[in-house]
Amino acid sequence: MKSKSLIRVISSGSCGNAYILECENEILLLELGVSWKDIVKALGFDLSKIVACVVTHQHSDHAKSIKDAIKTGIPVYSTSEVQLIHPKVKTPKMGEKTRIGGFLIQPLLVPHSCECYAYIIQHEEFGKLVFATDCSAFKYKIKSVNHWLLEANYSEQILIDKMCDDDLGRSLYGNHLELEDTVAALKANFCSATQSIILIHLSDSNSNKKEFVRRVKEELGFEAVYMAERGLEIPLEKEEF
Repeated sequence: MKSKSLIRVISSGSCGNAYILECENEILLLELGVSWKDIVKALGFDLSKIVACVVTHQHSDHAKSIKDAIKTGIPVYSTSEVQLIHPKVKTPKMGEKTRIGGFLIQPLLVPHSCECYAYIIQHEEFGKLVFATDCSAFKYKIKSVNHWLLEANYSEQILIDKMCDDDLGRSLYGNHLELEDTVAALKANFCSATQSIILIHLSDSNSNKKEFVRRVKEELGFEAVYMAERGLEIPLEKEEF
């Protein structure tokens, strides 16, 4: 029987980040970086299936609507820095799995300009998903990942071609995952269990959607590679033996 799980993109990029991780009977929101009104609209004005939201870090394009979610009674999980701003936010313990409904979440610390988490998310309906964004590197090796939501923010070659590789440019983009690092992380973790790869948080001016997807497909010899764009829906199948 096919899985009824899917990932839905509300928004991805510097304009704001928010994703819906939906299973048959429950939803986990990933990021709250757009208006609460837009999130509610994307959910069809039905919040009944939401069990929680995980937020990677404190920047507004990821955490804009935390206060609204908390007011609505939705549990929010994030970093200790976010908890300092919003005391009702819960902080999952590093290296430990936290159960939220049918989801198991495990935070991974990743390098950014502030405290930032990637997450391993597991559910019996879709297996194991890794969600990582706003990090200058992803060095983890994780077994049997079925699905990836991984940042591919910019291309160093595009920066060079546009003569944007000065100190300011390096400082700005040094906090995000460059295409070559995205490819390296995927190659280090790619396995027969992998079902889908969604590239997220592209730079508006220093990326190339079609080229990024083509490059990842070519490097991995794998066709199920997608670019996160508003309204994208990808079914999340679980590896079957």
